[in-house]
Amino acid sequence: MKKLITGAVALATLATPSIANAAASYCVGNVTNVFVYGTGDVVIYGSWRNGWTAICNVNEERLGIKPQTCFTWFSVMSSAITENKQVGVYYADLGAADCATIPTYGSAPAPYYVRLIK
Repeated sequence: MKKLITGAVALATLATPSIANAAASYCVGNVTNVFVYGTGDVVIYGSWRNGWTAICNVNEERLGIKPQTCFTWFSVMSSAITENKQVGVYYADLGAADCATIPTYGSAPAPYYVRLIK
């Protein structure tokens, strides 16, 4: 029985992606501005970057983020500004870059998720 449990644990470990090897960044701070281009791109000014970064598009899918999700993210960012709350923005595939060096405007990668922090 012990060998069976040990084998199952080893198999589960191999099947689970390693977070330690993932190139991800979790950016936390205040969003002081949010705007929407006529093209639908939602762009924020986050304190972690001190620059403008596009996060999604309300008209069409942008880098895998659907417009329905984008409307929700716009709401989260707007609420953060109104309520003076912080947000967390998680980038799963940011590579070696950290939050302060995320590409700006439309060159920015898409977040994996955004979070409103109390």
